Amino acid sequence: MNPRLERELRALAEKGGVQCVSLEQTRGNHIRMVVRAPSGKTQAVICALTPSDRRAAQNILSIIKRFVRQETPREETRG
Repeated sequence: MNPRLERELRALAEKGGVQCVSLEQTRGNHIRMVVRAPSGKTQAVICALTPSDRRAAQNILSIIKRFVRQETPREETRG
């Protein structure tokens, strides 16, 4: 895998508030990025090896942030 792409994906994971556990290329020329939320739960995020869309990085970041939101316990508010 391209070292620059690997650095960029790890930086996206960090920006999203998760730890990148592993990066591997699939047989279908995609990248499987396994990320770990602060709660400890992991999830695989699949992305294109060569993104053809300028929004590709933003879409990956959105998936990561959604995963973090789902895994972050909400504080109950009582009124």
